[in-house]
Amino acid sequence: MSLIDHPLILRSNLARKLLAYALQAPRAIARSASSQSNYAQRPPILVNSIPKSGTHMLMQVARAIPNTSYYGSFVARTPSWSRTARSPSTIARLIRKATPGEVIGAHLPYDMETVAALASLNALHIFIYRDPRDVVISEANYLAKMNRWHSMHRVFSRLSSDEERIRTCIEGTSDPQFPNVNTRLIGYAPWLSTPGVISVRYEDLYGAKRDQEIMRIVHQYERQSGSSIDQNSLRSILNAIDPTRSHTFHSGGIEKWRTLMSEANQQLFRSTASPLLSSLGYQPQ
Repeated sequence: MSLIDHPLILRSNLARKLLAYALQAPRAIARSASSQSNYAQRPPILVNSIPKSGTHMLMQVARAIPNTSYYGSFVARTPSWSRTARSPSTIARLIRKATPGEVIGAHLPYDMETVAALASLNALHIFIYRDPRDVVISEANYLAKMNRWHSMHRVFSRLSSDEERIRTCIEGTSDPQFPNVNTRLIGYAPWLSTPGVISVRYEDLYGAKRDQEIMRIVHQYERQSGSSIDQNSLRSILNAIDPTRSHTFHSGGIEKWRTLMSEANQQLFRSTASPLLSSLGYQPQ
């Protein structure tokens, strides 16, 4: 187990951020010693997601691929502590800091500068998405109880019930950086039709398609790296998922919105976010 995966580190937002900061020095050294051929042989892997859609679960798969590295790097368009949106050029610059074989987590809506930055590194881009109704269920709990460093924690921790917290996740707030759920998430949908992106449904990692989805990632990595992954490594990749090792994990699962979202909030979601459901391929009922 690496230090960054130690349970004490995983349980502390501050410890994770401090360790990731400390790892930037060896990361910079590794990057400075790299050539374009290194990126050809060891593509960086960007695990991008709609927030609360299984980012860390899929990063476990990516990190199990041989000869990858992890420095705790995470690129978000709008960091949770500041809620100030980064410009496309800033995001592209952060992506280009990746080292060969580095696994990076991200919450990045579609942008052409992001596409270009990833292409310049021969990066493998995996995009994971989830039924947005389950996203708001998870988000309401996360903002109220799990991340006190998030700028919206104070708002959500003061709400009196899960019903109110879920409604607020759907409607948004007066803060322009936390608009309604359709506005917050619709910008991720174009990744589903972007060439070269491996799009994975969160729900498929819980069902019979899990190995099939993981093998799609493996085969794309083999194509981009020009190498084959041996059978022992393949078994490790297929068995890599352990949701309890994610610091953002609460209970997971699929279609929990059917029992945890009231009929009033379900109706509010349909009236607010039908375009989002449609663009991600989910049925309104």
